[in-house]
Amino acid sequence: MILDKIDKIKVDSTNCPINNLQALDYLKNGIFFLAEQIKIAEKQLPGRKIRKIKEYEKEIFPDSEYVWEEEIVGLDFSNKWNYINCIFHWFSISVVNYVRVVGLIEYLQRNNLKLSNISTKKEKEKLRNSCSKYVKKVIPEIQKFRNKIAAHFSATDPYEDENYIDWELSLIPTISSYEGIFEANGLTISINGIKNNELPVWSITKEFEKLKQRYW
Repeated sequence: MILDKIDKIKVDSTNCPINNLQALDYLKNGIFFLAEQIKIAEKQLPGRKIRKIKEYEKEIFPDSEYVWEEEIVGLDFSNKWNYINCIFHWFSISVVNYVRVVGLIEYLQRNNLKLSNISTKKEKEKLRNSCSKYVKKVIPEIQKFRNKIAAHFSATDPYEDENYIDWELSLIPTISSYEGIFEANGLTISINGIKNNELPVWSITKEFEKLKQRYW
């Protein structure tokens, strides 16, 4: 069974280093479902119109004079696009979990181990670091979004390299649309001259195509 077509990771389902592979099946189904919902929503995006930035938006878009009419979808809490924000959260968490399981199997096979062999603190750390390294290589943008926003808001688990703008940004909808595609982290916020540490921009539609080429 081929797990990763690009890195050529395979597993013998009759001699798997973990007891079952069900997680890969249900995560794949969920990822496909969420990507399809985004595609449906993107087809319903209105025609793009440009307009001058409004006075109250200048703090949100400090470097822009014009914005697209639907630039911030989801900030209007009366519309259905709020679901898009949650879909990005669910997608990022599910994809990171999927990729970590593949990384887990690769690590165990490379070291001729079974999951039941992992017991010491050092062994656990080596496994964890290997899985994290694989995730960072395959989906770095999604991993950062998951760590800073989706898994838990950074405001609730602050790190030294973050500022209060990063924490505020983690608590507001950060999904915008560009050229008919929903994107995460398309916003740069500045308050009193302090800017957030920008997270990489990514889209479910584009990342899903990359994942299909690698895994499915």
